[in-house]
Amino acid sequence: MIPSAQRPNDWLWSQVLAQFPIHIATQATLTDTRVKIPSTNPKITQFLGGGIPKGAITEIGIPVGFSGRTIIADFVSRVTQTDLCLWVNGHSDMRVYPPAWIARGINPLKWVVANSGQPVRELKASLMQPIFQLLILDMESHQLSAEDIAFISMQARLHHYAVIVIRPFLLSNHRGNTWAKLRINMTPQRHHIHLSVIKGLAERHLSIPNPVTAVTQGNA
Repeated sequence: MIPSAQRPNDWLWSQVLAQFPIHIATQATLTDTRVKIPSTNPKITQFLGGGIPKGAITEIGIPVGFSGRTIIADFVSRVTQTDLCLWVNGHSDMRVYPPAWIARGINPLKWVVANSGQPVRELKASLMQPIFQLLILDMESHQLSAEDIAFISMQARLHHYAVIVIRPFLLSNHRGNTWAKLRINMTPQRHHIHLSVIKGLAERHLSIPNPVTAVTQGNA
């Protein structure tokens, strides 16, 4: 993992360039024929019709206080087998616990974590390049404006990367950002996590065992 907490955008940009010059210089990311990113969990991949879409925003509602992010970690694990992932954490009371994430198969050399409450302003250059195949915005509701989401959606389409926006509340047909191509809720049950598609695919539901491995320290 590349530490980047509270570092300026040019620091993040220079560090990624220094560590991955060959990867970024190639056109592999731009010419990839896959249109979705699968999960390492085949049930979730099948449930989502192949995975989360590239070139678009997937919005996921995860109520505060349970391990829904472990499911998102499975997408990160798949991406970091070959490509870079940027996870932006906007929660001041939450910190990543690397051993737990690495235990889920995430490659720490291709996983960049940045603590930022204003990602469009602070990480703008990184969002405007085909560096990351997956961008995760784990933010408080007030930290992303409608203009921010519109800008990120445009960059995702232009550079063909996938975006996951994590919301700390349940979504609906009327609650969520209009730019999301796919909208999903994750709700805790006694021993399972229940997934519901709200937008982007035909209505469907899936219950999977609730992972016991905590991936964060604090509010996960």
